[in-house]
Amino acid sequence: MKRSLVLLMAGVLAGGFLSGCGKKFTRVRYELVRDGMSPQQVKKTLGTPTHTGGDGWTYERRLPYYRARIEFNDGRVSGKHWTIEKPPGPRRSRMGDDGWIEPEPKPGEKAATSQPAGPAASP
Repeated sequence: MKRSLVLLMAGVLAGGFLSGCGKKFTRVRYELVRDGMSPQQVKKTLGTPTHTGGDGWTYERRLPYYRARIEFNDGRVSGKHWTIEKPPGPRRSRMGDDGWIEPEPKPGEKAATSQPAGPAASP
């Protein structure tokens, strides 16, 4: 009985994955996108884009960071680009809204502060 339940659960999970439930934007799924695909096919493969505009869609993941740009021409995929570099932004000493965790400063390195700039106080 227990074995049957385990097999049933495994089948349900595999069926859900293969039918598109719980899709995540990953490098493996990105590699399935081909020139000539329709926007509907891309959405079925990668899910809903993070940003749309111009001649394409952008998909992003924050932790770990990676991004893909899918370009369209005449309603079909005409190109794609994969990026893994960290986006530009302010240095953070703790987890910020963007999801990045910056390490503590090294000995002798001054920590970034958020104090307003102004005249220095004399000792």
